Amino acid sequence: RVLAAYGQFSKTAHNQLTLFFQHSDKALLSEVFVRTDLALSQVTPEDDAAPPTLPLRDLLALPLRQGGEAHRFLVIGEPGAGKTTIARHLVYEQACSNWPAFVVVFASLPRLLHDKRHPFDLAADSARAVVGPVDTEGLSPTLFHCARQPGRVVLLLDGLDEVSLADANEARQVIAGYAAELPTVQIIVFSRPISHTNLDRTYVRATLLRLPPESQQRLLGNWLGQEHGIRLWRRLRDLPGLHDLLGNPLILTV
Repeated sequence: RVLAAYGQFSKTAHNQLTLFFQHSDKALLSEVFVRTDLALSQVTPEDDAAPPTLPLRDLLALPLRQGGEAHRFLVIGEPGAGKTTIARHLVYEQACSNWPAFVVVFASLPRLLHDKRHPFDLAADSARAVVGPVDTEGLSPTLFHCARQPGRVVLLLDGLDEVSLADANEARQVIAGYAAELPTVQIIVFSRPISHTNLDRTYVRATLLRLPPESQQRLLGNWLGQEHGIRLWRRLRDLPGLHDLLGNPLILTV
């Protein structure tokens, strides 16, 4: 009952995306790819190719590493790449599953540092405010209990780049603390590529890839109408200096 209530909260809280994605095909958000420094042999021993390119959502469901510990990822994306929107969509998508294999908890790192609260406690507070205190009673202990089951919980930590330089060391310590406390919880941190966001070696770097041309056309088509959107995309594509920028969702829709 408690996890069902949390799922209802997740669907409600993470369904409202940024304006241009509200008008777009949400399937685009499930098709965002990353290139990681994780050798495929660490995931599928029969395949030793590296580094792999795979859908971002696949990072959530990777099997545990040798030794039984979960993977840790630092997902890097340029400004406007849609890091927060994509992370929230992953929560929404999993909550909408008929039989979710794991629970996804989303938390803002700046808020965690400000409130000095554990992400499971903040998730319980947020769910209580939306769903009500009756159905969410005991949610935080339930999340901690699920976190002791290998692969049962995924923790998404957003906005490492939004932490001030003065608080950067504290942020790294907090993230390291979660990793030590929750060894079988997959932890994925999202950030822009700035210097003070580097984490320890247990966090594998994954880079958000730019939208491919077909996704650019779909995004603009849904935003402006198919005919006008594709016509505009072709004009932008042919302008010097703009071609390489079209893979950024924010720039594409400004």
